Amino acid sequence: MSRKPSRLLALVLLTALCCLLLAPCALAFERVDLTHPLTFAIQADDNEDDAHLPGVTFQLYQVADMDADARFALRSPYSTLNIDINALKNAADWAAASEAMKALAASETPDFTGTTDENGRVAFAGLNPGLYLVSGTPVIIGGWAYSFQSFLTSVPTRNVDDEWQYDVLSTIKLERSPALIDLECVKVWDDDNRGTYRPVQIEIHLMQDGQHIDTVILNSENNWHHIFKDLPADHVYTLNEILGADVYYEPEYSIENGVYVITNRRTVTPTPTAPIPETGQLWWPVPILAGAGMILFVIGWILHRKWSQEHEEP
Repeated sequence: MSRKPSRLLALVLLTALCCLLLAPCALAFERVDLTHPLTFAIQADDNEDDAHLPGVTFQLYQVADMDADARFALRSPYSTLNIDINALKNAADWAAASEAMKALAASETPDFTGTTDENGRVAFAGLNPGLYLVSGTPVIIGGWAYSFQSFLTSVPTRNVDDEWQYDVLSTIKLERSPALIDLECVKVWDDDNRGTYRPVQIEIHLMQDGQHIDTVILNSENNWHHIFKDLPADHVYTLNEILGADVYYEPEYSIENGVYVITNRRTVTPTPTAPIPETGQLWWPVPILAGAGMILFVIGWILHRKWSQEHEEP
């Protein structure tokens, strides 16, 4: 009879031990609450100085649904990719999947779109549990061009304590590089369409922070128009028009719809002068006339001498 309680006690202790051993596994596979409200927020910062970046637009594409066991099922058109989304093991695999899905997402409408506020943050609410492709629109801020690599993220996601986090915050460090811009300029003539006194061409100097860096000639052949391309955006640019002393125009500078407009207004219309009569002489007949004169003089002298001899007194 004494063995039965011992066996029963041993069975209880073995059961308790099994429960203790299985408890971490049960906790590790905590199921997803599919009814829990979800939010996803992005904090966009400069990678160099951690400054918050306002005005950055992000797009979210839901590429897969999530079930309570945290398994994904790819949505169309991403399901056409040869990717086992539940078998990705490392960062390289996830990066390759992100690039492949990004190519398909380019022709899709994003599920969510938002732009960061003055603190560099944007939040999205009303998400469904799933896997999302996060993409962003390149932007120029303060003369810098910002862009980043698209990535995949799960919403909800697990935190450092391996618990499901239903309000997800992703801090993104955006890489920056000097932005390149184009500067378009056009010449406009304000002279009542009277082009008689317009110069044949105009020389334009491009100034970068007050220093001359480029020159272009505007004329009728290029329709008085030019585009300076691939200029670093972190500088101040101005245009100077070089006019000759005999040009009766004054330039005015303005920017209209992003185009640098140089308007030349006629200041003085010169009074046409009558042609000056020719006062010079032709010199080629002079030697001929001089020679003829000498010949006539000699003939006259001979005739005069002959006459004098005939009328001399005896």
